[in-house]
Amino acid sequence: MRVAMVAALCSLVVGCAADPGPDVIEAPAHRTPDEVEQEWARRPYGDDSPCAVYGEPRQLDRVPVVYGLLGYNPGYLDARRRRFPNANTSYAGGCVTTPHSPQEKAVYYCPECREAERRWVERHPSKQPPSAEPLP
Repeated sequence: MRVAMVAALCSLVVGCAADPGPDVIEAPAHRTPDEVEQEWARRPYGDDSPCAVYGEPRQLDRVPVVYGLLGYNPGYLDARRRRFPNANTSYAGGCVTTPHSPQEKAVYYCPECREAERRWVERHPSKQPPSAEPLP
């Protein structure tokens, strides 16, 4: 019985180790973690299709990657979804960083969306520092 349990456990562990799943990115042995992270940063977010809101062709840019739990001005997320979905003035990098975490990300953006976002932010100034703003 004990041998059967050990054999079953080993096959489970080996099976899991053999197929990490589609969400796991593994660096090949010949590439460093820094090279993998930098390749990710160069791969553009979005695509170059026309903006669904303004019909403008999207352009390529490099924007800052922002790490941590992000807070937004009240109403910003709704306005972004409806009025400037392709502004892409920054990229949310998540809460976990490494020494290799990129500081910039390539993105496609719509110039009209960026202008609409600029106008919205100008009309809705934050009353708190960004890190202290309440989450929606």
